[in-house]
Amino acid sequence: MAPPTLTAVVVAYWPERFGNVDRIIDDLQTCLRPPDTLIVLNNNPECPERFLHIEGIRHIRGSNWECRGKYVAGFLVFADYYLLMDDDITVSQRTTTELMRRAHPECMTANRGIVIRDGSFFAGDIHDANDQAEDVPVDSLCGSALFASHAALVRTLGAEMPIRHKWPTQGDDILAGLANDAVIWPMPEGCQWKELPDGGVAMNFDDDYYDMRDLFTIDALRALGKKCER
Repeated sequence: MAPPTLTAVVVAYWPERFGNVDRIIDDLQTCLRPPDTLIVLNNNPECPERFLHIEGIRHIRGSNWECRGKYVAGFLVFADYYLLMDDDITVSQRTTTELMRRAHPECMTANRGIVIRDGSFFAGDIHDANDQAEDVPVDSLCGSALFASHAALVRTLGAEMPIRHKWPTQGDDILAGLANDAVIWPMPEGCQWKELPDGGVAMNFDDDYYDMRDLFTIDALRALGKKCER
């Protein structure tokens, strides 16, 4: 039987983070288990030629779907598993090795997750893969990197129909967690995610960022027919 395949998608949007993307590409290509296919989704119209010079990657120019675009881009190259990354986190030497070793065909994981309380993202308990001592099932994924089976990616995109008319780009990671079995794994030394500079331009610097995520969580729970106390 052939070993499972891995496609990685890196989203390049913020100009201040383009240096991050260069490092992420290098880290993915030189880790112990590099992806079989590496896609860079460059959805910043200001920099159409960026990353074209880097060998070994597939470069895609896309519309600005913000972070959500990585889910759609993943389907351009079939794989058993997908590593979907924003531009402010990177892998260690053995991150992908650990992800593939622990891979589950029905599951999705991330570098962080929320256990929702009272239907609220804002009031939830945050869990971090770099700090966990054991597996933690979570309701909502959050953070900059997600690891998904093909089936989990299909379920995530299939859940978008009842919510995207109101939320065209936001909440991709939240919906991924709510639409699937989601878990945060402890990451052994040498496998931990590495945070990168965010350039001061991320959405979470906006005053209403967490309020937006709270409202999206409530709407997503209702759209998916899940219990919501609010």
